[in-house]
Amino acid sequence: MKKNTFKQLFLGNLLLTSALLLGGCSVAPEAENTPPPVTRAQGKAPPQNNTTSKPAVKDVKPTLQQANQLMKKGRRAQAADVYYRAAFSYPSPQRERIILQAAEITASVGDKRKTTDYLKQVKAQSLRPDTQVRYRYVKSLVALHEKNPNQALNILPRRTDGLSKGLRDKVELVRQRAIKMGGKYTGSSPTPIAAIAAPSRPAVAPRRTQTRPEKRPQPNQLAHYN
Repeated sequence: MKKNTFKQLFLGNLLLTSALLLGGCSVAPEAENTPPPVTRAQGKAPPQNNTTSKPAVKDVKPTLQQANQLMKKGRRAQAADVYYRAAFSYPSPQRERIILQAAEITASVGDKRKTTDYLKQVKAQSLRPDTQVRYRYVKSLVALHEKNPNQALNILPRRTDGLSKGLRDKVELVRQRAIKMGGKYTGSSPTPIAAIAAPSRPAVAPRRTQTRPEKRPQPNQLAHYN
């Protein structure tokens, strides 16, 4: 009896297993409400939070090339500023030559304040002869903008031989403009460079201990100082 019962149970289990295999059912449990897996689109990288795509840019050192490019674009005031700041990367006498380039630009547009500030960095009496002529030319431009043709005319050198063509043409152009404005020569030689470069200072009352106060040329006297 027990043997028949065991045999029936064995046959029943065998039939149940066969039915499950033939029906394609899985015996592995499946969790309820399981979301479908996320699939990535091919060819697209996952989004990333990159906040360092470009490094921080440091202050750019001014160069003559930058100033030249600004001049080509007609941005003269900016070019003058870059020329001036770039000049201090060079030793003398190149430094003074570049500063005068900046001063020439500001003088040509009538910016006396900037021109004066630039020229303060130049020791005119220690300049080379050709650079001294350029210094005179810049000061003459300032005088023209101040409607002082006499001063402009007498600042310029009387002779221009030995100068480069570019500088010679500039000097002669300013000379002709000063003459057309009624400028007159007041001596046989141009105004000395020491007088041209002398800074204008307000009059100071003499001290009591001084017997003779020091005299300084006033701006309106420079045109007649020979």
